[in-house]
Amino acid sequence: MSTVINPVSFASELVPDFYSAGFSKEQDTAVVTSTLISEPELRFDFGAYQRFAFRYTLFYTTNATADFKFRLAVPANLALWRNLRETWAPDATALTFAFDTANNGTTDITVLGASGTEGFLRGTGILVAGATAGAFQLQWAQNTTNAGATTLRAGSILEYKQF
Repeated sequence: MSTVINPVSFASELVPDFYSAGFSKEQDTAVVTSTLISEPELRFDFGAYQRFAFRYTLFYTTNATADFKFRLAVPANLALWRNLRETWAPDATALTFAFDTANNGTTDITVLGASGTEGFLRGTGILVAGATAGAFQLQWAQNTTNAGATTLRAGSILEYKQF
C-alpha cells in the first residue's frame, strides 16, 4: 500500500500498489569488508520461465574511503533483464541514472562519493527467467575495505510481482 494525498480533500489515503509481495529490512546491518554479503531479507525465488517486475529502495551510511557496492545476483541465463537504477552518492547534488539491459549475476555496481556519509539507491525493472530456476538476491559490501563501517539501513525494501 502507498499513501497518497486526495487532491480534493487533501486527506491522506492508502491505495493498493502494483507490487503484490515484498520485504523490508528490519534492522541495520554493518560491514567492514569489501566481500559481498547476501542480504537474507531482500530476496525472492523464481521458477524457470517465470516473469517478474521488481523494485528496490536502499538506504545506507558509509564513509568517503569505503563507499558502497552492490549486486543483484540472479542466474546467468535470464531470458530478459531490464533495470533502471537511480543512485544518490553521499556527496552528490543530483541523482545519477543508469539503464541495464543485461545481468550475468556477477556484475558489481559501485556508488562512489568524495565526502559525506548518507547514500540512497533505487531501481525498477523486469526479469524473465530462462530454463533455470533461481533467486533474485541483493548482495552488498564496502567498495574498498575500511575500518569505518558501511551500514545498510532498516527500512530498505525489495518488492516484486509475478506477471
